[in-house]
Amino acid sequence: MKSRIALFLGLFLVAYLFFLVWYMPAPYVLQRAQALVPAGTPVEIVDVQGFWHRGQATALTIEGRRLTDLSWRFRPLALFTGRLAVDCNFLAQGERFKVRLGRSLTGYFISNVTGRYPVAAINALLVPGEVLPVTGEIELAVEAIRVRENQLAGGTGEIVWHQAQTTLMPEIKLDGLRLTFEDAGGALGLKGNVVDLGGPVLVDLQLTLSPVGRYQCTGKIGTRGQANRQVLEGLKLLGRLDRNGTIKVNQSGTL
Repeated sequence: MKSRIALFLGLFLVAYLFFLVWYMPAPYVLQRAQALVPAGTPVEIVDVQGFWHRGQATALTIEGRRLTDLSWRFRPLALFTGRLAVDCNFLAQGERFKVRLGRSLTGYFISNVTGRYPVAAINALLVPGEVLPVTGEIELAVEAIRVRENQLAGGTGEIVWHQAQTTLMPEIKLDGLRLTFEDAGGALGLKGNVVDLGGPVLVDLQLTLSPVGRYQCTGKIGTRGQANRQVLEGLKLLGRLDRNGTIKVNQSGTL
């Protein structure tokens, strides 16, 4: 009899503690989480509602990046694969973004990034306060990008730049560019290639990016068919064209 009572009390205590943790208010958790943000990092979150595992906020501003209509949802099934994962949904520059953020046994990851957005929206997320001299639309199909010990560990995905165009003189219009990337193979980092989607400019580049940001880019850029004057002037800014109208590329450095 006593053992049954002890078992019942034990189960009741476990259920009670689970209830307290599961329904812990999001504002309370975020207030405690702010202590983990590096000193000097400007972060502001407005009108937080819900619980830690499922909630929303009117706006989040971090280092100049403003996200609105933010919501998140914890994915408990990911625990069975040894990961913590949260699906996030927000607006940036009027465009809806959906991403999955998480922590695995070896590091952090971002995955399930899909959608098609104006360049201005991507620009505002990556380099807030600066306007890149390009237009078009970016289509994202990023399966995953992984980070280990604050260094790039790998990833897979595809990024397509549709209706690519520069706004500086001379203006160059392309049908588009496609970047595909994957794990470097046997080492941390990424490898990939960039190719054009047709049009007057030929692009065929191979890329590698190490965990510490060292990159190497090889391949060629040139003209396809009878290129117009603007295209030729633009390509001449990159280097000297050979008799076939191409420029050999072999660049390396650190991001």
